[in-house]
Amino acid sequence: MKTSYFHVLLSVLILAFAGLGYWSYTSIDISFDGHQQSAQPAVITDSNTDMSVVNQETNPVPVSIPENITQPASQTEASTSTTVPEKKIPAKYTYLAGKLKGLIQDNIVMKSASKGTRVGTIQEFLNIYEGKKDPIVNLYGPITQSRVKAFQGATGDTPDGFADPVTYQKMIDWLKNSAQ
Repeated sequence: MKTSYFHVLLSVLILAFAGLGYWSYTSIDISFDGHQQSAQPAVITDSNTDMSVVNQETNPVPVSIPENITQPASQTEASTSTTVPEKKIPAKYTYLAGKLKGLIQDNIVMKSASKGTRVGTIQEFLNIYEGKKDPIVNLYGPITQSRVKAFQGATGDTPDGFADPVTYQKMIDWLKNSAQ
């Protein structure tokens, strides 16, 4: 009787580890293109840390001051000569823009044979950009590479087919301009 409980417990543990292995294989996206990438500072927090403060410290957010608030004369003169209203991303694209910003922050470079949901983010953008409804296959194959090259060429970037932080920023900029 003890032996059967042991075998059941052992089987459950083996299945749990197999499921965890499958999840990590399909969910964790590691793209490596052989180029050395700059290290990003890690933010280590405990459960008592206010994440909004951490995010503001690591990712400064531009703050716009409403017009009805009076500023000192020196700041008013400087801001009126250089202030350009920033274009906003249409609401329907904010989630995609957030995922693209994450690719920039993580310094991700994708090339042929890259795979995972991050590739799907690029494919989702390309569908919007081209007005297509191609399937999101999460594989950076020759079709995705040629679509990225076409986008890079159209935006004045070197059309090398590598999706990198410069390309992601141009994608975000395109999303901002798409509302106009």
